Amino acid sequence: MKLLLFLSLAVVLCFPAAATAQIQNGDFESGGAAWTPDAPTAWTVDYPTTQGNPGGYLWIMSPFGNSAGTGCAFQEFSCGGADTSSTCTITFDYRLDFVDASDSTAFVTVLVDSTGSFTSPLGTFQGIPWTHREITVPCGPHTIRLCLNVEPGNNGWSACFDNVTAACSGTVPVHPMSWGGIKLREGS
Repeated sequence: MKLLLFLSLAVVLCFPAAATAQIQNGDFESGGAAWTPDAPTAWTVDYPTTQGNPGGYLWIMSPFGNSAGTGCAFQEFSCGGADTSSTCTITFDYRLDFVDASDSTAFVTVLVDSTGSFTSPLGTFQGIPWTHREITVPCGPHTIRLCLNVEPGNNGWSACFDNVTAACSGTVPVHPMSWGGIKLREGS
C-alpha cells in the first residue's frame, strides 16, 4: 500500500513540470523532433547530426537562382507560467554561411510570436561564424521561429541554429534595508 501511495504521489508531482514545458530539443540532438519546418519549395530544412555547436543543429538553405524568401523552423512552448511580469530569457547560437550569392543579401531572424526579436547583420562573403545571442520576452506561452531571410536575385545562403533555450526568471521584491539590532556605540 505504501508503495502504491508513493508511486501515485511521484506521478502527480511530475505533472506540474510538464505543464511548464520549455523549448524542446533546442540542441537538435533528436533531429527535428518538436520543430516544424516552414520554407519555400526547393529550400532545404534539415537537422544534421554533426558539426553543430556541437553535435546536431538546424540547417536552413536557400537554393541558388531567384531564391528570395524566408525559410524557418518553429515551435510553440511555454516559458514559465502565465505571470507576464516575469522575464523569459531565450538564448541561441546561429551561423550564416555564404554559398553562392551576392554580398549582403541574407540575414537571420528570430521571431517570438511573429515579432522580430533578433535580426543579424547582413551576411558577407565571409559569412558569420557561430555567434551566441539572447533575447528577452515576458514569461508565458510563445511561438519561436528561427529563420533565414534571402533578398531577391541569385542568392544561395544557409543558416544554422543550435543551443536554443528558454528560462523564466521571476521578479524578486526589494525589501527595505534595516539596521536591525546592530548599533554603534560612541567611544567604541
